[in-house]
This record gives sequence, structure tokens and C-alpha cells, in this order.
Amino acid sequence: MDTYLVDFWSHKWCGEISLQSLLPELFNKVELKVCNVKDCFSTNGWRWRWRKILKGTESESQRLGWAIQAFNELLSNFHTVNSRDNLCWRWNKGQGFIVKSVYEMFNDRGVKDDLPAKIWRLRVPKKVKIFIWLVLKKRIPTIDNLNKRGWTGNQSCVLCACAQETVDHLLLTIVFSRFLMTRTFDEAMDVQFDDDIRGFWEKEMERGNGQAAVKRQCSLAAIWWVLWRQRNNVIFKN
Repeated sequence: MDTYLVDFWSHKWCGEISLQSLLPELFNKVELKVCNVKDCFSTNGWRWRWRKILKGTESESQRLGWAIQAFNELLSNFHTVNSRDNLCWRWNKGQGFIVKSVYEMFNDRGVKDDLPAKIWRLRVPKKVKIFIWLVLKKRIPTIDNLNKRGWTGNQSCVLCACAQETVDHLLLTIVFSRFLMTRTFDEAMDVQFDDDIRGFWEKEMERGNGQAAVKRQCSLAAIWWVLWRQRNNVIFKN
């Protein structure tokens, strides 16, 4: 698309949710709220500058920092092309609008049963949803990810000092995570541990149904969020 007709914040052009709905805290802070995608993109990349936005309290800056990280991740692979914008019917993109697609949309509420959609439906704060989304993409700034950006320093996990810090280790295989999950999910069946965090999460999403399943997923998100906060407290607040 050439992006002249696409509203940057309100149109659903980079996923199933508009950026305004996905990142409301960020939208409320930016000065340019009415603009098309073309206005925000140049040959050198996106034109956003976040320094002014991040001038606030520590908690507010941290919350906005997560939103900016999610924003950058969403747009990292987007490029404009020399072709006209086209409107499409989101529930039948290949063939356009047909009556059958409307019927199917009302039956399944128009939501695909994929992993991101389930994350956004969790009853947890928006910053935790964004965090879980980044965790499952293995994009949070753990030591192994910092190494990819050129960081050189102590490679050990700050919580156990027994292994290199990775997303899988910090939130899944470390003894603290196993202990918290075992105590939280105190039930007849055993908690099944997987070396890969996304594989483990997908298995958890398949366990049970209804309110019990939602509660389990929210509890797991809370455990991982608390572990991440504690890890940061050790590093930045000693």
C-alpha cells in the first residue's frame, strides 16, 4: 500500500487491532493523533521521537517504555510500496465481501482462535499483556537478547547465578519459577514443564475451559510478571 489513505492510529492496518486500541497510553501521549501512515514514515524509517513522552514519573516511564517496545516490534518489518491503498473485507480477504462471510463472522464473532487474540483477552493490566506477548516472542531484554545488541557483561542469571539468563531459563526452568507454579497450581495433575516457553504457554492455553482456564492463564501471567519485576529490582535497585 502507498499509505496515503490509511489512518495511522485508528485503522487496522498492521494487525487485527488498531494501534489506538492496542496502545492507548501511547496514543494519549503523542501530539500527532490525526495522521496517515505516510506522514509517519520516511526512507530512514519511522519518524517518531519518544524522548519527550518518557519525561514523567518512574512508573509512568516504565509503562510507556513497554508500550514503545511493543510499538517498535509491531512496525519493525513494515515497508511502504508504490501501489494504491485498497480496502478489504477482513473476514474474507481473498474474495472480498460475500454474505456467507457475514454469517460466519456472527457465528464465531469474527475472532480467530490464535495465540495473540487469546493474550489480549486475558484479564490482566495492559502492560502485562504486552509483556506476555513479548515473552512469547522472546523479545524481552534478557542477557542473551542484550548480547545480540552488542552488550558484554556478566552472563549469569541474577536470580540463581547457575546458568546464562534466557527467557526460557528466567521464567520457566529456573527453580523459583517452578516453585511458584507448583504452589499456585496446587491440584491433582502435575504441572508439565517444557524447555520452550511458547510451547509451555500453548499447552496451558489448552488446559480446561471457562473461568478455570482463564484464571490459570492469568495466574501464569502474574507469576512471570512478578519474576521479571524481581529480576529488575535486583539489577537496578540492588
